Amino acid sequence: MSFVDWGKKVNNFDSVLSLRQRPLLVLLIHERNCNDCINQSLVHLNNLTAQEDSIPFDVIVSTSYKSLDLLRQDFNLKLLPIQYDDTIDLELDYTSQPYVFLIDQEGIVSNLFVPEYDVMELFIAYLKSIVR
Repeated sequence: MSFVDWGKKVNNFDSVLSLRQRPLLVLLIHERNCNDCINQSLVHLNNLTAQEDSIPFDVIVSTSYKSLDLLRQDFNLKLLPIQYDDTIDLELDYTSQPYVFLIDQEGIVSNLFVPEYDVMELFIAYLKSIVR
């Protein structure tokens, strides 16, 4: 699994995870996901990362998109780091929806949530609940 940040550094994802002092909040998106759902999720994650000092985790986007240019063209990613490939995929049945979860330094997944465009206020509430 590789991890790409906006500085175009590529690292082994397992080593990136083990070097972190904090858990990761992962937004997993696929090319087949609802674009509005992805856009709205990214808006709220970008807003959250603007408050970086107050959140107890780091945020990344994990994706099966093969082109960083296509991602930048389709979505406003700002400075959220990107992890490419499907190896972090939890293989849920939500083929049309992105989903988000926390993963700790040992790779244990928790707090899974599927943001839906029609009820983004639930995603906002989810984010507030995991920041506390």
